[in-house]
Amino acid sequence: MASLKRKFDALVEFCFSTSSSKPKRDNDSTPTSTPTKAKPPQKARPGGSSLIILGRDITALIMDELQRSSPGTLSSVALVSSYYHVLARYSQHRDVTVRLDQKYLTSTSSWPLDIPAESSAHLLWWLNQAKTGQLLPAIHRLTVRHDRYQSTEDSEVKQAIEALCKHLPEMSGLTDLTWDGGNDVPDPVVQALSGRPALRLHVNLYPSRHRVNEEKPHKQVFSGLMGLTNLTSLKIKHIFVTDRQCLDIMQPLKDVLLSCKTLRKLSLDIHQPRSGCSHQVPPSTYVGLGFVDGQRPAALRELELRSYPSRNYPNGREMNYWATTFDWSQLERLVVSQPELAHLMLPYLQCLRHVEFPISSMNGLVQDFCSRVPESLESISVASVNIEGLDALLRHGPTLRTLRIHQVETYEPEEWRNEAVSESIMRRIRGTCTVIEELEVDIGRDGGKWPYAMLDIIASFPRLRRLKLWFELGVCDESNPMKPYVTAFAARHLFDYLLSRSTARPSQLRSIEINSGSPPPIGFGLIRENWPRDNSATFRCSVSERDDDGPQRTYAFDVEGLTRTESQCFGEGDPTVEVPSGVHRLLEKQFLVARDGPSPPQ
Repeated sequence: MASLKRKFDALVEFCFSTSSSKPKRDNDSTPTSTPTKAKPPQKARPGGSSLIILGRDITALIMDELQRSSPGTLSSVALVSSYYHVLARYSQHRDVTVRLDQKYLTSTSSWPLDIPAESSAHLLWWLNQAKTGQLLPAIHRLTVRHDRYQSTEDSEVKQAIEALCKHLPEMSGLTDLTWDGGNDVPDPVVQALSGRPALRLHVNLYPSRHRVNEEKPHKQVFSGLMGLTNLTSLKIKHIFVTDRQCLDIMQPLKDVLLSCKTLRKLSLDIHQPRSGCSHQVPPSTYVGLGFVDGQRPAALRELELRSYPSRNYPNGREMNYWATTFDWSQLERLVVSQPELAHLMLPYLQCLRHVEFPISSMNGLVQDFCSRVPESLESISVASVNIEGLDALLRHGPTLRTLRIHQVETYEPEEWRNEAVSESIMRRIRGTCTVIEELEVDIGRDGGKWPYAMLDIIASFPRLRRLKLWFELGVCDESNPMKPYVTAFAARHLFDYLLSRSTARPSQLRSIEINSGSPPPIGFGLIRENWPRDNSATFRCSVSERDDDGPQRTYAFDVEGLTRTESQCFGEGDPTVEVPSGVHRLLEKQFLVARDGPSPPQ
């Protein structure tokens, strides 16, 4: 596929070599959405070889691959001819995201979907444009998002939902629909799915964040999902204070889990508030799902159990019931905050490939789990790794493609720094885990200098494509943040250094993210000031996908929280760049932190 990409790039350059027009680069403005009637393709050079001989179907497959691996190249291909333009537009609309409640519509497609409109008008505009351009059948994956606090009964949102459902039958290629937001899936959406059993529905709900909870009892929230054959994945995030607020969710949720036999992915994050003026009293009674007598959901392929109220389970320990009764034979991905559950599941895990312990280190039960899990893992995520637990991780070296070693900072002096990944551990990981493509790690810096030796080790991973680094902010001593400061200027320097020190030729690195700080929760009681969050910063570097940009190491530079225009102010790496005029005062602070680094409290 890489050779085909190069052929396409060569074709683009040839077709424009005699024209005043040039193919668009990765960061150029996008083509218009005006429908184009394709003309029969013609060879650029009679008698020469041409991609035309591949035929439309094969060319369409290549377009899809280019959209996945190099969207910028596909944008250039779209400008070659009307024939390629039509095929490219189709591929650019495989994944679409729409919002019901904001003035902007986002999508992976390349036409200008950020046209401002009032309320739901943007969605109606998009539907009309997609229908006119005959692009609705091209959509394979559609994500619908809306404000967690806004009811789907709002008149304008309701109008947008009805219009969307009306056009769903025209999306003949649709395979996955994701509903993200609110505390329910509207009835019109459920009804629109009734005649399409092969369409997979993915639902992310936030019941406790809905402003009409009291008007619409929770027992009605999941009624449309009961027995729904389309439901493939379900994510519930619920924050409760009283026992009743949790029980109102759990019983209907249990009914959904027992009735939906096609459910394959389940994510639960159900807990009491983790910050505020005072601690909440733990539930006095059992408020969990209450599976008993052999009850269990369908065999899951993915389970995320970040928080779950198992306290006071009437029949012993609830995790014992889950581990021994549920069908884990198909489980491929496991995310648990309590390693005890994973340890109990060990005898039943036959297909596990990905495991995450977000708040646990590679020791104790986690170390034993990774040492005994029957299959080699492809991704591991833990909070920290010490020399004693390293062998358990390295056992999966030949197959490990993704490794994350990260934890939030704490208010214990030097705790984060002492548990950051050391050079000796990183060398052993590099030597054994030779197929790693994604690496996310905490690294320290001492003596006011950048850890160049550690960066050299990281840059020498032969297949590394995506890298994410965290540097300590220094929340324990806000008057003396850790130095050197992670600024936009410093981040660009580190980007260039990592790219230049890569031992792979050409470098496989395609994206780098550098984080200054990982703020801890604000806590209870006398809530700490917002200094850690206000002074953290994230910088992203996306290396150009174009082969001809390789020698120049062209890349896009973005600062989290700032617009593309504001991020481009740091494009030349000027450490003294002025705040752009017109920047909102709330963004001015973020701009200054990106330019100057964290500022001690006044």
